[in-house]
Amino acid sequence: MNKGKYQLILLIIAFTVSAIYSSQAQKSIRIRGGVWADSEDTKGRLWHSGLRTDQEWGGYVGLRPQIVRANPDNNEVLSKEAKKLVQDAGYDLEMMGQGAWCGREPDEVKNGIQYKVNTGNGKFDVTLIIAEYWEPDRHFGLKIEGKVVAKKFKSPLKGQAIIETFKNIRVSGDSMEIHLTTLVGVPRPRPIFMGLDIYPAGKDPRLVDVQDKLTTTWGRIKNKN
Repeated sequence: MNKGKYQLILLIIAFTVSAIYSSQAQKSIRIRGGVWADSEDTKGRLWHSGLRTDQEWGGYVGLRPQIVRANPDNNEVLSKEAKKLVQDAGYDLEMMGQGAWCGREPDEVKNGIQYKVNTGNGKFDVTLIIAEYWEPDRHFGLKIEGKVVAKKFKSPLKGQAIIETFKNIRVSGDSMEIHLTTLVGVPRPRPIFMGLDIYPAGKDPRLVDVQDKLTTTWGRIKNKN
């Protein structure tokens, strides 16, 4: 085999390995409930519409979630403490004003809210972001990759928010399945969410933001000296 052919074969092998690795690389994916368009937040992070399916990043499975919006005229607003919680967690208050829920129809209730998210393989953390304006006694279940991570998740009180992270979710089939399930025997069983923040385990983007701020501040101090 001459040198030219040998180099071509090595190049093809390298390209193939790179393509395989790229297709399976871990990805951070953010989903917003209750919005039709993808958008960036104030930190420049991309959030995908949770009302779409068969996208490059994934999409909803089964029935499309319904939209629910808070109406400030009906006193559907977050408390001061809830706003601080959201901002301290590194999320925009704007995203808390509307979300996705499963709807009232029997088939919608049965379906709950389901997503397939093309994360790649590995371990991931999943942060669930919820604001409650309507049903302070709401309960629902949460399954990720077929495993029940919250058997009976209780939504926050009216005007409050919850930001909860479920850690070290293992994905082995290139995509993560997330299912917010309705419950039987509870008064308000329909799930709701404002955002889902999915990222490689231990790489919380909120901590990265803090580290970036510290690095920038330290750089400024050094420059002054």
